[in-house]
Amino acid sequence: MNFSCLVCGGPVYEPWLDKCRDYFLGNSGFATYVRCSECGLVQQHPLPPDLAALYEQYPIHAKKSRLHEWLRRRILRNVYYDASQLPPRASILDFGCGDGWYLDSLHNLDLRRVGYEFDLDHARQLSQNLGVPVWSELNALKTIGEASFDIVTLHYVMEHLADPSACLRNIRSLLVPNGLVYLLLPNIHSWEARLFGRRWHGLDPPRHLSFPDREVIERMARAEGYELVSTKNIAFPNTAAASMAVAFFGRFKHFAFLAFYPLGMLLSKLFPSGSTAYLLRKS
Repeated sequence: MNFSCLVCGGPVYEPWLDKCRDYFLGNSGFATYVRCSECGLVQQHPLPPDLAALYEQYPIHAKKSRLHEWLRRRILRNVYYDASQLPPRASILDFGCGDGWYLDSLHNLDLRRVGYEFDLDHARQLSQNLGVPVWSELNALKTIGEASFDIVTLHYVMEHLADPSACLRNIRSLLVPNGLVYLLLPNIHSWEARLFGRRWHGLDPPRHLSFPDREVIERMARAEGYELVSTKNIAFPNTAAASMAVAFFGRFKHFAFLAFYPLGMLLSKLFPSGSTAYLLRKS
């Protein structure tokens, strides 16, 4: 099967990881990851034929318990974008807002909050639960008006996209001049990824299609009319804890994830590299 890089379109690749199982949900089949010889992007090859089917009954999108919400807001508050630094009445779009917890966590701030999710039914349910607009069509989202948002956040979203450059291109038209984009991604070059290999939870095959690193992000940013403002490794304990659970039990087990979580918190604080945040500015 012919190869085409998801970012630069290059036709040549080098092997990276093969026979990668879905340790999270336990679905059958394998995924293979390769590295583009031109730009260095690590991506799946071949891509899954039906991307929508990968998210049927996806637990990340399910509503969580109140205890889960309370813990997540306190433990992970430094992982996601700190919207408290935005000026009053600023507008924020959470692109790929999942179960909506991040948008909900901003309800005490004087911000215009908008969400985007790819599935229509899920977007409608989120909008009803949150009391804020959640769109599922980019063209409909653009009816809000060109240059509407001060910042667009993509928390663990870009690795799921079959065309990450097109995503940045579409988002740019929604930003005010000098508007910002906050990208949070698993770091394929982290110590976690090297240590756990195919069992690294951040790999999450087959749902994670690619892993843009700093060089790839810079390449896309320049091509799509952005400048890279900052890069920061993030202490995200979930991938470390889940990877240890998989390594110990052979697949993801929630009770094992919870048992390893304190150690995951410690390791991610001491050696933050499992995730990386990129801040882009519309140029």
